[in-house]
Amino acid sequence: MRATRAEAWETLTEYTKSEALLRHALAVEASVGFYARVYGEDEEFWRATALLHDFDYEIHPTLDQHPQDGAPILRELGYPELLCRFCSCHTGVGLSRADVKRQRLPLPVRDYLAGSDEERLVMYADKFHSKRTPPVFLTGDTYAASVGRWGEDKVTAFASLRAKYGEPVLGPLSESTGYPVI
Repeated sequence: MRATRAEAWETLTEYTKSEALLRHALAVEASVGFYARVYGEDEEFWRATALLHDFDYEIHPTLDQHPQDGAPILRELGYPELLCRFCSCHTGVGLSRADVKRQRLPLPVRDYLAGSDEERLVMYADKFHSKRTPPVFLTGDTYAASVGRWGEDKVTAFASLRAKYGEPVLGPLSESTGYPVI
């Protein structure tokens, strides 16, 4: 199966009913679409990936399940392995095996790291829209201030993503959705 936006939306709405999560998926998709065009990536594939990155959050709401337990569902549905892999490991700015052990996280001990520039791009775009109600967009500075609670290495990792992809372009997203930027 080639991952199309239409197929991803169908899968997303089959598993996700929460308006907040659907809004989050659409906001991340819009951001990823922008970056995919800028960097000459396969926009439809990465939009589909963005839509599906949290598709399983309602059925797997805990850290010991999300994000890794959604990937087998996507594989069974015939989605490409790259999309499935990303959806299984898009936590924060990435968690290493050492992070999982040190923080005693309830996850299988393995790396949860983006493996390609495209995956890093979706991971980066995911940082700027909250899942909360009411939804908001986060500036790079707002996210940067919050990531430090996970360690200095996460601050460095986010700074590296920010240097590579630039500041998030939130004005048009805020205007089209009505969500404020904080």
